[in-house]
This record gives sequence, C-alpha cells and structure tokens, in this order.
Amino acid sequence: MFEVDGALKTWATEPLESFQEGVSTEVEKLADHRVHYLDFQGDIGGDRGEVRQVIAGHFRTIQSDTELFVAEITWRDARGQVQSRRVEIAAGYLELKNGSASAASP
Repeated sequence: MFEVDGALKTWATEPLESFQEGVSTEVEKLADHRVHYLDFQGDIGGDRGEVRQVIAGHFRTIQSDTELFVAEITWRDARGQVQSRRVEIAAGYLELKNGSASAASP
C-alpha cells in the first residue's frame, strides 16, 4: 500500500519472502483503499485472506499513472540499517530494484 493523494494505492501479492534487489512477483491491482486501512492487520473476512505489515518506512513516488507505478522505498531493517529499493509495478508484476542511498531516513 502506498498513500497517494489521500488514498492507498493497493495491490495484492503472494507473501514476499524478502525485499532484496531482483525480487519479482505477480500482483493484482485492487481498488484504492481508505487511509485508515494502512494500519490494519489480520483476517480480511469472506475467505479473502489476510493482511500483515511486512515493512514500514517512507517512499517517494517517481511515476504514478494507470500503466506504471514507480517509487523509491526506504526503511530500517531488523538490525536498524537503512535499506532502500526501487519498486516498479506494471503489467501485473512488481519488481524490486536497487534503491538510492540518498533517500530520506525513515
């Protein structure tokens, strides 16, 4: 989920095992969600699965339109080290690429 213009841009994925560069997975674009869902975790209900927060940090939108969403995400890992990745979502796939070290600290 990415908060953009007062709504959460949202995609469904299989659980990601890591946030390392090169990770790629299929995604399904969902309708934008209300911002209060950003903190929701647990069973969605109606046999639709569950939601859990994997990382939290900051992001900077690079491109956002109907065909492509690109953002630079920055977070602190379990050791407290700042991590950064470029997220590209297009044509039903999400790909993580190397991020810049100059992104704002979370």
